[in-house]
Amino acid sequence: MGGMPAAASHRGRAWRPAWTPLTALLLLASLLWSVAWLAAPSGNDLLVYGGTPQGVMAAVAAAQQGQRVVLAVPGDQVGGVLTRAWLTTLDMSSGPDGQPLSRGMVLGLYRALHHDNSFDVGEAQRYFNALLRSPRVRVLTRVPVRAAAVTGGRLGCPLLGGPGHERVVCAARYVDASDGADLAAAAGLPFTLGRADTGQDDTQMAAGLVFRVAGVDWAGLQARLARPPGTGGPGALLPALETLTGRSLVGLADVTRHYVPSNQARFVLRGLNGARQDDGTLLVNALLMLNVDGTSPASVRDAHASAEGEARRVVAFLRASVPEAFGHARYAGAAPELYLRETRHLVGTSRLHADDVFYGRHFPDRVAVGAYPLDGQQYRPAETPFLIGHPAPYEVPYRTLLPRRVGNLLVVSQAASFDSVAAFSARVAPLQMTLGEAAGLASAVASVTHRDYAALSSGPLLAVLQGGLARRGNLLHAPESPQALACRDRSAAGYAQAVALLRRGLMTAPYYYFGCLNLQDRETGTVFLADLQHGLTRTQLAVPERQATLGWLRGYYQDLPDTPVREADVDALLTLLRLPLPGSPGGAGPLTRAQAAQLRARVLSVSAPRLPGLCLPNTGRCSEGR
Repeated sequence: MGGMPAAASHRGRAWRPAWTPLTALLLLASLLWSVAWLAAPSGNDLLVYGGTPQGVMAAVAAAQQGQRVVLAVPGDQVGGVLTRAWLTTLDMSSGPDGQPLSRGMVLGLYRALHHDNSFDVGEAQRYFNALLRSPRVRVLTRVPVRAAAVTGGRLGCPLLGGPGHERVVCAARYVDASDGADLAAAAGLPFTLGRADTGQDDTQMAAGLVFRVAGVDWAGLQARLARPPGTGGPGALLPALETLTGRSLVGLADVTRHYVPSNQARFVLRGLNGARQDDGTLLVNALLMLNVDGTSPASVRDAHASAEGEARRVVAFLRASVPEAFGHARYAGAAPELYLRETRHLVGTSRLHADDVFYGRHFPDRVAVGAYPLDGQQYRPAETPFLIGHPAPYEVPYRTLLPRRVGNLLVVSQAASFDSVAAFSARVAPLQMTLGEAAGLASAVASVTHRDYAALSSGPLLAVLQGGLARRGNLLHAPESPQALACRDRSAAGYAQAVALLRRGLMTAPYYYFGCLNLQDRETGTVFLADLQHGLTRTQLAVPERQATLGWLRGYYQDLPDTPVREADVDALLTLLRLPLPGSPGGAGPLTRAQAAQLRARVLSVSAPRLPGLCLPNTGRCSEGR
């Protein structure tokens, strides 16, 4: 065999170690060395886990403050949902004055993408790559978290990498910017899964696959969208939008509602959201997948593979249904990753609730401002989306990023300490990028002062953090909404029940409600039925003929969107659905939204929560509540 290595002689048969005393001694020494290396101090000030938009912002912001940063990316590229899932629409939110609420580093991205709400995915990828060209940032790719642990109130050095390529990476502090908070979950931190916090079940919101369509006739598409699809009048929950503005496409819901999926328990096609790319193709965000467990790599892989086949069917459907725009269209591939709208929700130092978001609450430890609509995609087949109107501009507390009893870790993603319904709004990329920037600055402040992250949640260090964010151009005080200021919800008899339903996503409101549920307004049959269906349990929905009855009722009310609902209507509706009658709210006329909330809470056995205290705008003074 000459100079052939000894290992080569074992090809074709299993290798077994020769266990001698010397071998055992060497193995023990190796293990002891590994333990010592794990505990050794690191030259890294910060490890950011997750190449998401917020992860990039956290890494760059920390590096700009002189921190030595490692950005650990589970996949092979940065950009996350914007570049890997092809969610090429930014969903920027504005205040009452029309000015963007997400500023700072987010505005840098927005300007680089030509001030358009939609963008070319390649251009965004180049922007993120350029942003990370810093001598203080080291990017590691293909390093998913393998193991992590908390000891003595601190996250230890995690084990990262694929099988056979593991490495231990240490840092003084950590930011988990992965969409599913995978690092924090690996370390055993507490979470709720999906919408489990609502008391219904732990189902996760529908995932999405964005796909590319080539051969679009853009002039034909513009002409098709010019036809009015509907009125979008006072009873409509969503405005009747049919637009092709800049790169952005919204519309054709009147077409997609006729699509029949290959598996109706798995796939849903909603109206098209799209972004025109530099090569003339269209990226389409419209295909939803139900029953995807975003915390399971196997479930995600299976969903991606099956959704690609469904996307091909969708393109064929568009060719036949809208020939003037898609007559020569062809399927041209899908995003490398699924768009996972929801996985886990951290149980952190503080939780952001849906009413905090909707009513535009203020917090003394605010680090970002949001106002994206509280809308969620469906969780189950044959149900409508969750639409709860526009919140008043609200503030996100720093404490929602702060795990309990772990001093050197922040969680910055849609999996931060937000209730599932609050995350309908707080999950959008611009807000998440602002939170990432805040986390990067928090790492620098904690490093310079030799304090844990928790020390920044109040007092002088909070002032330092907020001052740094403000100097970087970020908005920290949520502007007041005129509608919210005039809102009389708190004086309504059914306010507590309405808030309880709101936290479950069961208080539907039109998009033209800004920061007010308008509980004195009349309830419509469309809204009452949608919220009732969303609140029914799997067991209740399994009753024979109930699904068919719900379908018939939806069709009935769809033709009468503005019709107020009366007590007698509710009794008839519940009788048809074989649900218990809740008793009279008083009066025979149309129900107010407050009365309807009281009825619905009784039918669905929803208890009123302990309501939060109020923080006075721009004062930092808060009453007790939680």
